[in-house]
Amino acid sequence: MAEKALKCFGAGYSVAKPLFPNRLSVKTEGHTLHVVTFQTDHKDTQILFHFDESYPSRIPKIKVSSSTLTEDQKCDLSEFLHRKGKAEEYGNSQTLPLLVEHAGKWLQENYGKKTSEVKQWNRNEIREESWQLQASPETAAVSSPDPREITTSTQRETTPTGRKQRERNGNMAPESWADSIIQLKAGDDEVTSSDWNVVESRSKPIKGSKKESQKVKFTLDSVPKLDVPADSRRANYFVAIRCTNGEIGDAVTEVVKKMLSVDSVYQPICYNRNEVHVTLTTVALHSDSDVNKAVKALQDARDVLIDHAPTSCLRISGIDEFQGSKVVFGKVSVEEDILLLRKVVRWAFEKGGIYPKDNFDYHPHMTLAKVNMGFTKKTGLRNISRVAYESLLDYKFGQQGVKGIHLCQMGHERRDDGFYVCPTQIDFKK
Repeated sequence: MAEKALKCFGAGYSVAKPLFPNRLSVKTEGHTLHVVTFQTDHKDTQILFHFDESYPSRIPKIKVSSSTLTEDQKCDLSEFLHRKGKAEEYGNSQTLPLLVEHAGKWLQENYGKKTSEVKQWNRNEIREESWQLQASPETAAVSSPDPREITTSTQRETTPTGRKQRERNGNMAPESWADSIIQLKAGDDEVTSSDWNVVESRSKPIKGSKKESQKVKFTLDSVPKLDVPADSRRANYFVAIRCTNGEIGDAVTEVVKKMLSVDSVYQPICYNRNEVHVTLTTVALHSDSDVNKAVKALQDARDVLIDHAPTSCLRISGIDEFQGSKVVFGKVSVEEDILLLRKVVRWAFEKGGIYPKDNFDYHPHMTLAKVNMGFTKKTGLRNISRVAYESLLDYKFGQQGVKGIHLCQMGHERRDDGFYVCPTQIDFKK
């Protein structure tokens, strides 16, 4: 396990363990994995958190084991915890104690209920609730320990029985907890990736292997156009590159503030720093079956998409409008590798039987404000006055690296971190 991952995991575990005495245990699996088992208040229900070397940049995978909860309830709990964990990715909070606290809260409210009675968590409810951990005096002074301290305090728990015996016989003496993890081989009870509710990290194919030899590499002119029946339904999902650069976020906040200082009536239709993105393509997904089909199409093409991850950045500078000032946006300049990524995304959808909607010239942009029907009905305004943004036409936002793509649901619902609800996303980090 990487040093950073080990240190962050240890810090969270050292905080969580005193808060939940005799309820947490650690097990090693494979070469670089920790699985933390949380024994809930209900003897038949355990929650497993699967940490690997991608932590803390990615939250742990989550599995719920229970003989009482239905499959739907286990899925609901797992997804709820996943959303909570995703909300912490951009903060400095220690993930494990928060997730354990959230799990206890969910079970307190839903254990023993029928599936139809389980509380449905929506964005507003999650944002309004307080999930503060109440640390005991003993844990208040706990700080992030050195990995060597983790070795001392948890060696007993993380070393399998057979390994303990060999150590007692003097046959082996791992230098550290991390060393013992790397040396350990997967056990018969190793959890398979299909049990977890998160996309697996991409591993590099072995050179000369079948997977390596089957790599698909396109150029801008060689991406095939597949024959997919046209779909006349309205687009309600889109694939986007999220703008996470803090410099861009600050610029968006400043631009919106200046627009609203001219006329605050536009406040409901202005985007905030958590929402801004650059759309690659749109699709119509009007049923669960459609959404599952689209998710599968992207995940089936995951390695191909990662192999076409752009190395250039989105350059966002200047402000413009279209549709008669119904949309005000930051102008985006892109290189050919980003245009190629867009084509590969569309190819992935077509290969999976999904029809990409926007078959017109591509004009990349970062939306700042957009008039909708509800706004027009309420205010009578059909566009955004140029006066609101004419002093900002040359505003420079910054550059955004392409870290991955998100399949996003259109509409007003947002995740805990303020971004769109995403059935799936693909991380380009290798």
